[in-house]
Amino acid sequence: RPPLEPATRPMAGAARAAAASAGTPRPDEDLDPATGFRRGLPFVPVTKAVHLDPAHVTLTSTPSRAEVSVNGELVGRTPWTGDLDPTRPMRLELSLKGYGVWSTTLDAGQEYEGAVTLERSSAP
Repeated sequence: RPPLEPATRPMAGAARAAAASAGTPRPDEDLDPATGFRRGLPFVPVTKAVHLDPAHVTLTSTPSRAEVSVNGELVGRTPWTGDLDPTRPMRLELSLKGYGVWSTTLDAGQEYEGAVTLERSSAP
């Protein structure tokens, strides 16, 4: 697309005469000197979409087959690999019956690769 240009072209003879007789200001008379664009037009901010790659996470555990939860939702068992939402922090948890729970919180977009050794719980 061609770049936007200020509306500064002079009106052609017939159009200028018609605008003058109708009392309509000529386009080049209604320009904001600071911007070069017509006054009174609404400003619409444009935001650029930013693409973020998923945060890659790989977890293994000893013993294996521990349940993997992300933000409280069960997503699988170790060994586990997944891609997480890069726009917000994520809480990872590993749990296995008879063992203590392991957890960590990842910052938004943080990738993680870890081998976790779960400790036996003393509770019956």
